[in-house]
Amino acid sequence: MTRISTDKGGTMIYDFDELSFQILGVLSINHPKGLFKVKGRQYAALAYRVSGVAEFNFGEKLITSNPGDITFIPEDISYEVQHSGGNMIVIHFTDCNYHVPENISLNNNAYIGNLFAELHEKWEHRRPIHGTKAKIYTILELCYELNIHTHNSPLAEKAKQLIDENYSNPDFNIEVLAQKLYTSTPTLRRNFSNRFDISPKQYLLKVRLDTAAAHLSQDYSSVLEASRKSGFNDERYFSRIFKKRYGKSPSKFNK
Repeated sequence: MTRISTDKGGTMIYDFDELSFQILGVLSINHPKGLFKVKGRQYAALAYRVSGVAEFNFGEKLITSNPGDITFIPEDISYEVQHSGGNMIVIHFTDCNYHVPENISLNNNAYIGNLFAELHEKWEHRRPIHGTKAKIYTILELCYELNIHTHNSPLAEKAKQLIDENYSNPDFNIEVLAQKLYTSTPTLRRNFSNRFDISPKQYLLKVRLDTAAAHLSQDYSSVLEASRKSGFNDERYFSRIFKKRYGKSPSKFNK
C-alpha cells in the first residue's frame, strides 16, 4: 500500500478531458469522530474539506485528506475512513465517467474554499443546475492551474514575475496579485517570504522605488514622470517614501 495526499503522476480528475457527470446535490456535512466502513454508493463525491482530517483506505490505496484538500470518491467503491471530526462541502455526481479515488492538496487555498461555499449556498437557495455545473468545471480548471504552478512554476516565482511585469500599474497591489494567482494573501505572503526573504509587498515597493531612482538618474525625468512610470499615483506619498529609502528627496536625488 502507498499512503498519499496528492496523486503526482498520471491523469487527475482536473485534467481528464472527457469528464462528464450529472449533479445530484451539494451538501454541507459534519462528520463525527470515528472509524466508518462505507459500502459502494450509486453516486460519486467531490468533497472540499473545511475542517478536520480523514484517512481513507481503498484497499490498495490510502489517502489522507487535510483541511483545504479536495477528495474525489468514485461511485460503487467501498472503503474505510477514519474521521477526526469536522466539516466538508460535498458535491454528489451521477453518471460520472471518472473512476479513480484521489486527493488534491491545495495548501488550504482560500479562493477554492470560497468557490465551494458559494456553490453550496446557491444550490441551497436556487438549485441552479447549469450554473453549478459551470462552477464545478471552473474549480477543476483552477485545480489544474494551481497544480501546474506548484510543480513547474512555484507560487513565489510566478508572483515575482507578475510583480516585475505589473509594477508600473498604480492599481496593481498584493490583493490583485493574490487574485491573479488564485490564492489568499496570507498564503502568498508566506510562500514569497520563504523563497525570497522579503514580503511581496516590500518587493513591489522596492521595484517601484528602484525604477523611480533609475528614471530620476536621467536628467530629463521630472519627479512626477518618475513617480507615474514607477506605479505611484500620489506624488506626496512617493516623495516621502523615496526620501526614507534613499536619504534624499526625489527632486535632489540626482544633484
